Amino acid sequence: MVAVLVGVGCGPEPVDGEPNTGSGTSGSVPQTSSSSSSSANPSTESSSTDAPACEGDFEHDPSGPDVEVNVTNASEEVVYLELQFACVSSYLRLEDATGESLEWRTDGWLPSCEELAGGSPICGGPGCIASAIRLEPGAVYAETWPGYVFELQTLGDACLVGVSEDCGNTCYIRRNPPGGTYRLSLRYASEADCGEQDCAELCENDVGPGACELFYFDDILGDLATLEAPFTHPSTSTIELMIE
Repeated sequence: MVAVLVGVGCGPEPVDGEPNTGSGTSGSVPQTSSSSSSSANPSTESSSTDAPACEGDFEHDPSGPDVEVNVTNASEEVVYLELQFACVSSYLRLEDATGESLEWRTDGWLPSCEELAGGSPICGGPGCIASAIRLEPGAVYAETWPGYVFELQTLGDACLVGVSEDCGNTCYIRRNPPGGTYRLSLRYASEADCGEQDCAELCENDVGPGACELFYFDDILGDLATLEAPFTHPSTSTIELMIE
């Protein structure tokens, strides 16, 4: 059984409208030619070799109001929260009202457009390894959605001067999604098979009393169940998920 409580803060009332599809959309940054021309001197135009300029709005939006998510194991058994993606250390999934998945962190695997267009990106994140949160009965795991989503952009060659090909041409800009209904969810298992080891022995990071993060290479989690909570942005400040 799953119990969901949504806390409403004192933020502004939501604005009706279709939520931003965030990382579900992509676009190309426009490019313009900076080649000069002069009617007084026609040879100037023909001899110009200026490269196209990189133009685009790469500035991030200010972070929106945070939504704190608390997951409580109110059952009498140990449970395991599944990692969202193997390369991103988040256990929350975010969707808009249409069910479109929204990205909001990359943990270094994707540079921002400011970094990529500026010619100084740090490309490639840490090694990918699966992990899970192990919750003892009564333990709580907390994570925060910072109130923004990623809009993905594909930059043209004019914006990639001096950038290694290993970095690719895709980047992100933080955007504040419009007011409306969203959904946060996570998946958990009541069983895990760690072979001859006790799963608690795989814990490396303490994330609260009775809660730890464990790392593994094989698929150890049993059947998965889903907790989810619809909420209204930007008026929601806390979401309480309980595994019972």
